[in-house]
Amino acid sequence: MNAFATVPRYLLRPLAIWQNRHKIRLWRRISYTLIQQLSLQERFKVRFYGADFHPFPSSVSLGLWLFGEQLLEQDIQFLLELLRPGDTFVDIGANVGTHSICVGRHCGASTTVYSFEPHPRIYSYLTKNIALNKLHNIYPYNVALGETEGTVCLYNTVLDDRNHVSPHDEKGEVSVPLRTLDSFDCILKGLPTIKLDVEGYELFVLKGAPRTLEQVRFLYLEVGHGNSALFGYSAEDLLKFLEHTGWRLFRFEHPKRLVEIPPKYQPSEIENIVCARCYEDLIGRLETYTIQAR
Repeated sequence: MNAFATVPRYLLRPLAIWQNRHKIRLWRRISYTLIQQLSLQERFKVRFYGADFHPFPSSVSLGLWLFGEQLLEQDIQFLLELLRPGDTFVDIGANVGTHSICVGRHCGASTTVYSFEPHPRIYSYLTKNIALNKLHNIYPYNVALGETEGTVCLYNTVLDDRNHVSPHDEKGEVSVPLRTLDSFDCILKGLPTIKLDVEGYELFVLKGAPRTLEQVRFLYLEVGHGNSALFGYSAEDLLKFLEHTGWRLFRFEHPKRLVEIPPKYQPSEIENIVCARCYEDLIGRLETYTIQAR
């Protein structure tokens, strides 16, 4: 007898959907592996929030290929609602361009996007994805950002979301230029929104940008003690720095609800927070979100 013969049909439908989804992902994983082995990355593309991305050999590219718009869903939906045509968007830790390209395409040619990706290999994927989408409002930079000018070493692994600044000198690292965000005067022409995801190096990037931050309306950045501890500071140190420099801090209670947090807030794991200069400005932008102030 069929094992599912006595199961009600309304229960079988979700099971069938799950099984089909599992098969699709298995096939996509196999196809991704074949694409890498045959070096056909630039012959294929995957659709993601109205933009196209090549399946390059990187963890983020693999995630796009396997999961589509389920990957980075909270990030992209938030930024596409927050930003408007004509805005300036600064993407620090741009990786293969998911945030930069989706914003650049969605908000149109009047929006200017500055994308910073320090790792040379991942930067090459970023520029190829920009070219794939034929976007001329995105300006990519192959530099690391920090508190000072000079050079810095990055980890060099296939897991591109782990290739952060190295706190120690280790074999196999990549040396890249280090600049401050304030050295890019072009950004000061607008009122930018900054997305910041640099695996624990966030505090140093912010300390190198006092002039720029005076012009910024919103920050969207990653916070977590697991990352910041690599560089000798805590998540609370970062939150206190932000509050001291005039920011109100909000965390996602769920994808469409923001709750204001104090600088003593202790994230249980790494999470993204939203920082705003003006609470009313944030409410005015996020029409489909619930935002709770302290």
